[in-house]
Amino acid sequence: MKLFYFRPEDTVLEQPAFLHNEVPYNLLHRISKSPDATRVCSSDGQLIYAQTPNHPGWLWISSTISVNQKVEAVQALIKMLGSLTVVGVSGEPKLARLFADQYCPLHEMTYSTRMEMESYACPALIPVKNILGTPHLASTENVEIVAYFLSRISLEIYGKSVEPESRIEVAANLINTGGVYLWKQGNKYVSMANISHRSPRHGSINAVYTPLDARGKGYASALVSYISQILIDEGYIPILYTDLSNPISNKIYQRLGYTDRGKIHQIVFRGTKS
Repeated sequence: MKLFYFRPEDTVLEQPAFLHNEVPYNLLHRISKSPDATRVCSSDGQLIYAQTPNHPGWLWISSTISVNQKVEAVQALIKMLGSLTVVGVSGEPKLARLFADQYCPLHEMTYSTRMEMESYACPALIPVKNILGTPHLASTENVEIVAYFLSRISLEIYGKSVEPESRIEVAANLINTGGVYLWKQGNKYVSMANISHRSPRHGSINAVYTPLDARGKGYASALVSYISQILIDEGYIPILYTDLSNPISNKIYQRLGYTDRGKIHQIVFRGTKS
């Protein structure tokens, strides 16, 4: 398999084989547009890899090729990456583990699975009705509550405790993109969701969060339903990723009309060369 580096403007992500798996691998669209991304693909359109510095790479290989061919493709990719720092890999579970099994021994590293995700797409939205409160597009006045919600996501999903103050800049940048929405009930913001990016056919939603004392009242469902409709009105199919360890959120999205499109595992590497 012949590999080469591709440019953000190339049509690599428009190949038929990739489009079959576009929902679970949709983040490749966003990564590939980043100016500091490393982008690799095969000449036959059967492999695509992209990563930004200090983030796990995303690896897609067509399911139509054999296991032996996948091993050879992964080995060729690792050779091409050379001394580039790779901190982890995200992809279809068996493929992500195959890359880790090939990469880590060469670099005297170990690996573990950080997150097991399910990708979802919403071809037909089931609207949420009769939920108290109203949706609001976040503004600079909301930076503190957005920063607080982001700090809680860091703790509850990634197990990393951070002060809300450390998320202020991130919150401000997110708000400036115009994709952060809040659900307000009375005088309190009770849920958040973000339209993270739009690719040619899909609009991706992330950073969905509701504080513990406001859960179970339908706020997140109503907010995700609201911004899903925004994307649909713009001509996009809404998509998102869920943590498989949280069955409640998975059921919530399914009730909104989201259907599962494939699992993604994120594996992280540890250790350095001696």
